[in-house]
Amino acid sequence: MACQVPIHVLVVEMTGVLRGIVWRILTRAGDLEVRAVNGGDDAIRRAVDEDEPDVLIAAIDAWTAGSVCEEVLFAHPHLRVLGLEGDGRRGSLYELQPRRIALGELSAEGLVAAIRERCPARRTRRPDGRGAADG
Repeated sequence: MACQVPIHVLVVEMTGVLRGIVWRILTRAGDLEVRAVNGGDDAIRRAVDEDEPDVLIAAIDAWTAGSVCEEVLFAHPHLRVLGLEGDGRRGSLYELQPRRIALGELSAEGLVAAIRERCPARRTRRPDGRGAADG
């Protein structure tokens, strides 16, 4: 059953063959509005800013830390990025998913324990103990 409101899909960073296959599949669905963007990172940023798609589809090779896919995902929290692997038969969905974990009543020790358990460091200290090093 088709959705009442079309889902806006932006197709980026794919080889011509895979892009063509994905384009045909999506445009036949009927309830999807599909747009393909060429032109690199700036064109992708502009298209996401202007079109505000619901889904961005990219070759998984385009998904690396610091990539434009990661950048637009964080800039547009509602966006979902669907990364296709290889020939497009496998993929992964990337989304920001806020969640709340009730911690209950906290003592001083409970506060520190909650931070240690739920908020692990993303960076490590250098061996000399001064400053942080990427880890």
